[in-house]
Amino acid sequence: MAFSKRIRILASLIEPNKNIVDIGCDHALLDIYLTLYNHNSCIATDINEKAIQHAKENIKKYNLEIPVYVSDGLKNIPLLENTTGIIAGMGTNTIIQILQNQDLNQLSSFVIQTNNDYYLLRKFMTSIGYQIEEEITFYDKGIRYIAIKFIKGIQNYSYFELLLGPKLMQKKDKETILYFQERYQENKKIEKKLPTRHWKKKLQYKLENRTIKKLLRNSF
Repeated sequence: MAFSKRIRILASLIEPNKNIVDIGCDHALLDIYLTLYNHNSCIATDINEKAIQHAKENIKKYNLEIPVYVSDGLKNIPLLENTTGIIAGMGTNTIIQILQNQDLNQLSSFVIQTNNDYYLLRKFMTSIGYQIEEEITFYDKGIRYIAIKFIKGIQNYSYFELLLGPKLMQKKDKETILYFQERYQENKKIEKKLPTRHWKKKLQYKLENRTIKKLLRNSF
């Protein structure tokens, strides 16, 4: 079975030999990869029983022993101390619903790849005692992704750092530059389409693009 670029990049953010809980594991391909190549001890969970069945079948194909649970988020999951949580492929609001009012003491870090609203994700995670250690943006099969690693700690971030990503803003690699170039052009299109009465929103996009333009200027 070939493992996607997305799986390999998510795995690159996870320390070897660490305990893992994969929340919303789908078919458990990431857990299989981490077990085989990163020597992680994984627990796979999903609320969807069909997904869990597929996960069990895939795990069996590789002759691995990965505990699999049908669970709504972290409910009734036996976590060990110093565990890394993985959430990939969900929307930010769903992620927040899963993590709100949960005991996260055993979770020293998270690797999260949401499908939308990275500002809200960063704002929420930093509000519950995590700071941003790393961010990677990349394309896989024509889709743009951002993967973020959060670790326990308190760090204050500006509005634009939460919006654009404090680690991404520091990077000068081709993939990150391309991401900001795309975002700049998309912002211009949105701002142009907005009616004049939405002047506050238009101003917001202008200010964001001013920040992006500065980042791009400093990247060359």
